[in-house]
Amino acid sequence: MADVSGRKVSYGIAKEGPRGIATTPTNWIPLLTFDFQNKSDQIWNESVFGVLNKNSGSELVKDYAEGKLEGKVTDQTFGLLLYAALGNYSGALHAAETLVKDHTFTQSQANNPQSLTITRVDGNTDKNYPLAMLKSLEITVVVGEFVKYVAEFVSKKGVAGTDTVAYVLENEFKAKFATAKTAATTAGLGAASAIPMKSFKIKIARKVNPYYVFGSNDPNEIFVEDFETSGEFVLRYTDQTYENYMFNNTVQALQVAVVNTSVTIGTSANPALTITLPKADASSWKIDMKADGIVEQTVGFMGLFDFASSTEISAVLTNSKITSY
Repeated sequence: MADVSGRKVSYGIAKEGPRGIATTPTNWIPLLTFDFQNKSDQIWNESVFGVLNKNSGSELVKDYAEGKLEGKVTDQTFGLLLYAALGNYSGALHAAETLVKDHTFTQSQANNPQSLTITRVDGNTDKNYPLAMLKSLEITVVVGEFVKYVAEFVSKKGVAGTDTVAYVLENEFKAKFATAKTAATTAGLGAASAIPMKSFKIKIARKVNPYYVFGSNDPNEIFVEDFETSGEFVLRYTDQTYENYMFNNTVQALQVAVVNTSVTIGTSANPALTITLPKADASSWKIDMKADGIVEQTVGFMGLFDFASSTEISAVLTNSKITSY
């Protein structure tokens, strides 16, 4: 046994083939914070035995793992998190490129969409956590910072693994590279003007239900029972555009693209992440009217299901990974 500092803990992920079967990590994540670990629900024996003592024993009745992983958005590994969040995948070569691919993720309506295996390796243990289902994925873009995410998962309890940690450097994204737009329709986003945002946050939240049956303390399945996207952005208060969106109940298409123009992949492409909501409904609006400083507005939004595209949100990750996720 050995003492272990947090910087020596490694987490890896892999897309599962057979659902719920532990899979060797294909990607190791350079994380910022993490707390994903085994947990159990316990019941206590409170039977009366003629003494004052309340508890005389205990039993573990439900085993699982749960927690969050926080890191910087990168151009390849993040695709697995998008796959886990949305569930549908397709890929095609980027325009005019043979070594660059656009990986597109859209929402699945399945109750048991794509699962992952999460692996934790430190100086004392090597654990594989199968049937990892994403509960939430929050992406933040803040001026002066890297683009970051927080992913929350629930899975079966960890089982012993024999894994070799092997990190691969990937391209990262900064807020400097971000562009945000709104338009009446998705088709109008290309010609729309960029919005000078200060920060942007979007969260995909799914109600995830571990389902237990007789014969085991492990969940037999982990179902997704509903799906929701929401977020907010901050910018200067220069007109009433977004105030009117809120109080006139105006629905807009919303898109945020982060293109790392400092890096060239293939012939002339760049690593990129583009997130599109065909229908974003302004759900809140407020202004910060402090005496000192420029007045800013915070606009909250809620994603709506778009019947035309059969999705509430889509994401395209452009990178040099030619194979499919």
